[in-house]
Amino acid sequence: MSADNFFTDNPDLSFRLQKTDLQEVVRIKEKNYSFHTAYLTAPRNYADAMENYRLMLEVLGDICANVVAPAAAQADEQGALFNHGQVNLCGRYR
Repeated sequence: MSADNFFTDNPDLSFRLQKTDLQEVVRIKEKNYSFHTAYLTAPRNYADAMENYRLMLEVLGDICANVVAPAAAQADEQGALFNHGQVNLCGRYR
């Protein structure tokens, strides 16, 4: 069984993100939401920040499920090589 998205396909992760009180941590990380004055798309409050984090986790979940996971077994067997400033993974440069 393969996942389409490692974040959205795992209800436990979504539940934890929703139910864990991260208000103080997020406020500190977001510098008390002061970035919004310079960047209009920066979070203005906790709800904005959590929505941004959720969206980021959805994107990362998709990348992990559809890019990383399909190449993982071959990458584990072959390994990655750093050559001339590039990582060669499974015979492809990235």
